Amino acid sequence: MQLQDWIHRITEGGGDRAMRLLTSLLCFVALSLAYDLRGYKSLSSQEAMDTAQLARNIAEGRGYTTLSVRPFDLALMRKAATNAPPILDQMMPDISNPPVYPALMALVFKVGAFRCGSGQSVAPWDLEPWIMGLNQALFFIAAMLLFKTAAQLFDKSVAWLASGVFVATDLMWQFSVSGLSTMLLLVIFLLIVRGLVRLDFRINVQLSERRSGVGVCLAIGAIIAIGGLTQYSFAWLLVPVLLFILLTVAEGRAKLCLAVSLAFLAVMTPWLARNYHLSGNLFGSAGYSVFQSTPGFPSDTLERSFDPRNGLSRINAGDFADKLLVNTRNIVSNDLPRLGGNWISAFFLVGLLVSFRKPILSKIRFFVLGSVVFLTAIQAMGQTHLTEENPMLNSENLLIVFAPMVFVFGAAFYFTLLEQLDTHSPAVRTALISVFFAVVCAPFILVFMTPPSFPPVAFDPYYVQRVVNWTGEDELMISDIPSAVAWYGYQTCAWLPLNSREEFDILNRIKPVRAIYLTQRTTANFMSQTSRNPASWERFALNCWTRGEVPDQFPLTKAPTGFLPDRVFLSATDRWRSSRK
Repeated sequence: MQLQDWIHRITEGGGDRAMRLLTSLLCFVALSLAYDLRGYKSLSSQEAMDTAQLARNIAEGRGYTTLSVRPFDLALMRKAATNAPPILDQMMPDISNPPVYPALMALVFKVGAFRCGSGQSVAPWDLEPWIMGLNQALFFIAAMLLFKTAAQLFDKSVAWLASGVFVATDLMWQFSVSGLSTMLLLVIFLLIVRGLVRLDFRINVQLSERRSGVGVCLAIGAIIAIGGLTQYSFAWLLVPVLLFILLTVAEGRAKLCLAVSLAFLAVMTPWLARNYHLSGNLFGSAGYSVFQSTPGFPSDTLERSFDPRNGLSRINAGDFADKLLVNTRNIVSNDLPRLGGNWISAFFLVGLLVSFRKPILSKIRFFVLGSVVFLTAIQAMGQTHLTEENPMLNSENLLIVFAPMVFVFGAAFYFTLLEQLDTHSPAVRTALISVFFAVVCAPFILVFMTPPSFPPVAFDPYYVQRVVNWTGEDELMISDIPSAVAWYGYQTCAWLPLNSREEFDILNRIKPVRAIYLTQRTTANFMSQTSRNPASWERFALNCWTRGEVPDQFPLTKAPTGFLPDRVFLSATDRWRSSRK
């Protein structure tokens, strides 16, 4: 009898589930290796490098400090300081990035990369596989959560199809190797959905356990706050969650909403207080994102400015309305039709016309739809130069977190269509599902049949480390790729001040600038920018190239050969002629 029980556990009980989980994990790992080895070289966005260097500083015991210095951050901290203004002789606190994702990455560095290496000094290209591994582990967790949620809401057929399409979506894999926090947000959002499903079950089904809904709401509020501390704009999801409770709970909804709000504030408040103490703003410099990409602050000019008063004076209410409408139009035209980078989202939109017998399905569907509509406006108002540089692959892309649940309802609608065909043959049914899967996942399949894309040349680690070798460890450098210099060069680097004259002089007085490194991000705009502003860095680089000289009284006059016209490196000393660091 014991042998029969043991066999039953293996074939149909927990052993069978464990075998399916192990098989899924092995398949996912094999797919990850195939995707990663096809052409990945290094991190390709400044925000990913910025977060990575921040995590490395945490792991090395330097606290929540940054090597990538924004002039606007310096201005905020100098204004908020009650004692002497901060100088750059010490590590500067970061007031631009929320803490959860860098802290999680730092934990991976600490328990993984540093222990596997020799001591704490680990090269950035040895840390990048750990970043990629963390995000792909989160990707797998998100797929498992999606499967469990879909199986609970519908059945295992919908769960297998939705999770399969999720894993076979190229945009998801691009985020998994980007170094951004998107995969963590996906996990957080799926946990929130599972919490709402559990809350509805306990409130509207298990009437005898109605009090336990408070505990679920406390957990949901804390999870939303963790998402808000991963990406500040994600905290706005609190509004749809509170509306879900108000509209679906008959009794005790005020108490449940209060529980969600209190848990949210309890987790968020300490970090917001820290930001306010350092910068005078609850969200640090990130709280000014609504002003970016307006006529007063095009591109990244706000982050590079020491005195934003002139730009702020030129902004009016109409500029905010224009930003909202223009960005919303772009999102509705481009992002929503291909939400999640997969065609199955079209089945979700058409499926809105289909009613469900189970009330919870309609509730969750309209929660997802309402969240998409609401977060579209939040995303439109919060967009900055990061979206301009990469419209899809950026941390400001909030709508991507709703894609897994969109896939679930899209898969459910496809099975509804199958039922209308009245197909009794299992073989025909399996063939139709397989063809559908192959069609919607065709973009991902074709990835392995096309040449890989590589990071932009401007972020080439070779040139970064070359110029850092000519700069003292305690010296200040400025660059148009400061996060790359901080990550690959382990060097304190400030963003280019707004111009090469007054704004540069302000930074130079705070701490003398000993080197400047410009890449194609600046030199490629010679003709488009030089006629507009004689003090622009484009004009500065053009003079260095055509005249072979820098402006009068500029403190950096030494330049090595072999950089112009694509790159410009100037230093206070010709250290490349003598010893290196």
